[in-house]
Amino acid sequence: MPLRSAIMVCLDLWFRCGYCPSSTPPVLGQGPAERPLGRSANPWAHTVIAAMEGLHPRSAEPQDFLGQSLGYFRDHAHRMNYAELRAQGYFIGSGTIESACKHVVSRLKGAGMKWSPPHVARVLALRVSRASGWWERFWRDRARSAAA
Repeated sequence: MPLRSAIMVCLDLWFRCGYCPSSTPPVLGQGPAERPLGRSANPWAHTVIAAMEGLHPRSAEPQDFLGQSLGYFRDHAHRMNYAELRAQGYFIGSGTIESACKHVVSRLKGAGMKWSPPHVARVLALRVSRASGWWERFWRDRARSAAA
């Protein structure tokens, strides 16, 4: 299986919480921003959508914001299966990913280092494959594509 088929799309939970009404019932577990999980395929998104549908702002600006937020949650609910993703060991916030990116990229910012964009992309591909444990697979796939 090529590496690209292993990509999973998940919308950052904590970023999305900024668009939730404060009356949204908890959906992840413990702590003020976390909430108990239900049994539906995606309890969090559906709970948020239901709470938003119960809001009736009186002025235009909040109405527009609510309409945009509702549309976004409805369109992307399939990318917000946080309970399922957590059960599979995936991260549901971007903090870990951002930290990993910072770690990988920081090695390219040494004193006196200057890189052209094409070279940076190549070096980053190598660093990411090594850091993610895909080093052997990267080279095996590369050899196959070169032979084709």
